[in-house]
Amino acid sequence: TESNVFDDQQTTYVDNLLKSLVTAHRDILRFLLLQGGVARGDVIVRAANRKDASGGFNLSALIQPLIEKGLIERTDDRIQGVATFVVNERLMKILTELLFPRAEVENDAPYFTGI
Repeated sequence: TESNVFDDQQTTYVDNLLKSLVTAHRDILRFLLLQGGVARGDVIVRAANRKDASGGFNLSALIQPLIEKGLIERTDDRIQGVATFVVNERLMKILTELLFPRAEVENDAPYFTGI
C-alpha cells in the first residue's frame, strides 16, 4: 500500500541520515530516546562519559548537526538558563528501531552512561 511505501522510504531516509553521523551523534540520540525523547542539556553533560582534556564537554558542537538534520529540536529557557533537547516526535519510532540495540562498528564504550 501507499502507506507502506512511504514508511519504507522514510525509514531508508532516516537510516541514511544516521549513517552520515558519527558514533557520538548516534549515542546522544540513543541517550535522548532512553530518557523518553527529551532531556535538559545539564543532564546530557552529566551523562557524558567522554570529556575533553580540561574535563569539559561541548554539547553545542555535538548537538548542532542533529538539529540541522531535523532529528532533534532545542528549546532555550532564558529564565532558568538551560536548554532542553527533544527528539523529533514523528521520527521516534523509526529512530528507536534503527538505533537499538547499539551495534557500532567501533569497539569503543558508549559516549553516554546508560546506553
